[in-house]
Amino acid sequence: MKSCRVPLELKLLSQVQSISSVIRLYDVYANDNSFFYILEKPDCCKDLFDFINEKGILEEQLAQHFFRQIVETVLACHREGVVHLDIKDENILVDLKTLNLKLIDFGSGAYLKDELYTTFAGEKL
Repeated sequence: MKSCRVPLELKLLSQVQSISSVIRLYDVYANDNSFFYILEKPDCCKDLFDFINEKGILEEQLAQHFFRQIVETVLACHREGVVHLDIKDENILVDLKTLNLKLIDFGSGAYLKDELYTTFAGEKL
């Protein structure tokens, strides 16, 4: 098998696959200039941004339930040596049947380190 360089996103996502609240990576295909990820998609889900827009103000108990899941997922990623660096409602899927969350999109992520992060991968205001 020919070895090749892979995106950091793929390495990070692979490293956190033991965490049930991170999107499952089923397979990866590559051609000369692209990688294609085959990811889990829960049957009945939407991102947290759309969920909040449609529902309006969340009841405190539901907001606490979501916040607890997000914090636990972030801490679990850190224990695996991965920092997401782009936690926002568009990067969190809500399973509409169970109200369990899945963290997605590790494209801005990095390996956890004790020094300052000096790169920026977003939009400046």
